[in-house]
Amino acid sequence: VVNTGSKIAVIDTGMGASKMFGENQGRLPANLKAAGIDPANVDAVILSHCHPDHAGGLVDAAGKSVFPNAQIYVNEADMKFWTDEKLLENKDMKGMIELARANILPHKDKITFIKGGQEVITGITAVDAPGHTVGHTIFMVSSGGKSLAVTADIAHHYVLMVETPKIEFVYDIDAKQAVQTRLKV
Repeated sequence: VVNTGSKIAVIDTGMGASKMFGENQGRLPANLKAAGIDPANVDAVILSHCHPDHAGGLVDAAGKSVFPNAQIYVNEADMKFWTDEKLLENKDMKGMIELARANILPHKDKITFIKGGQEVITGITAVDAPGHTVGHTIFMVSSGGKSLAVTADIAHHYVLMVETPKIEFVYDIDAKQAVQTRLKV
């Protein structure tokens, strides 16, 4: 969560109500409330990419928007890829595509497409980082002369992929491009 002073933004939403990756998912709304943030007061949801563990928390178990008043920001190529109906034919990807579609498509009228180099909202700039997904994006958060890089899925293990950045990862759409992006970042 980033509070710019004028906007409250959430970068990636986690898995939400889905138990695809285990039972310990979907805690973001409760954790936000525990921190004094009502999800209805979130102004912006900024997605690094549309994998379920990053965009799967846009809706609750009933399919209702978790962030009803938020503008959603995402890379256009990534959204189009992960909501493509044709991919439902791929048995290996079907569950992930269904979850992406269930979370993203209900918000299609609230989506703003972002590109690298663009300031998404004041203090948060998008940086193209393709490879993990077609439109994977990382973010630079800047305030008071200091910056923080939100690197999303540039590296999937904080030791292995930092110490050996040329290692390829099975969940990267284009592993060779992901390695090049990781080395650049």
